[in-house]
Amino acid sequence: MKTFHYIVKGLVQHVGYRFYVGMKAKSIEVNGKVRNLDNGDVEVFVQSDDMEKIKKMETIISKGSPFSRVEEVVKDIIDIEKIEDFNMIY
Repeated sequence: MKTFHYIVKGLVQHVGYRFYVGMKAKSIEVNGKVRNLDNGDVEVFVQSDDMEKIKKMETIISKGSPFSRVEEVVKDIIDIEKIEDFNMIY
């Protein structure tokens, strides 16, 4: 299973971004995780075989929470072990 990996830049920490992305991911039923990085960015991993679900998540990741301001999203595809559920790492 391919893993879609995103680095999200902008005002994305301390504005509910991780919680927002995590709750949306759970409702769409994709696996993965979201976590803050030390440089102020947020890292998101999304796993699904359903490309429609991946596209929905990409829209959510790019838009962000109501209080966030996403300036840039860097995307790549990586191979890692399967992630169970969707985890918000604090």
